[in-house]
Amino acid sequence: MTQGVQLDFQEKAFQGVQNQVRAGHSSLDGLASQFAMHRRTLNRRLLAWQTFR
Repeated sequence: MTQGVQLDFQEKAFQGVQNQVRAGHSSLDGLASQFAMHRRTLNRRLLAWQTFR
């Protein structure tokens, strides 16, 4: 179950980055606000996914 949740988050994060790039700007702060979390927390989640992968 945890792996499914992790993949779901990864897909949403990737889609969020794509949307920001299409809009002409992208930042960790912008992506973190989309997920309603602090950017440091988002960074840790993304790094955890990278090491998990």
